[in-house]
Amino acid sequence: MLPACIPTHSAAPYCELFGSLLLANMDVSVRLNYLLSRLAVGVAESSLRSQILEADERYLLADRAILQDRVTVVLEAGAEGCMTILRSYIEEVGQAQIRCLRGAFGIDGSKGEEPVRSLPFVRAAAMAGGRPRQAAGAFSARG
Repeated sequence: MLPACIPTHSAAPYCELFGSLLLANMDVSVRLNYLLSRLAVGVAESSLRSQILEADERYLLADRAILQDRVTVVLEAGAEGCMTILRSYIEEVGQAQIRCLRGAFGIDGSKGEEPVRSLPFVRAAAMAGGRPRQAAGAFSARG
């Protein structure tokens, strides 16, 4: 039976982080595999057409140049698609890390951010917004 209240020191944010990272990895791998398979089909089709055109001398060099331009466009679009997929992956990973840190430190997004609220080694004066003042001789480079 699960407890009614999950303790604040639980591992739930970290489990959520690892689950989010796993899903993001699976998503990016599936999307990249699909993109690369579509690119392979497009390049193979253009290669076959260019070989057919080379075998038949009736076609002009302009047709071959159009096919070469088509391959270039397909590869540029593939590179742009790959960058878009990787950019969205980086954003997903970043959001998962932020959610994990918010959960680990008990920060609610609707309230004001208090990143040091649950750290036991931070003094209350530092949490109030002011930095505790140290004596001038407390920290010296000479020791």
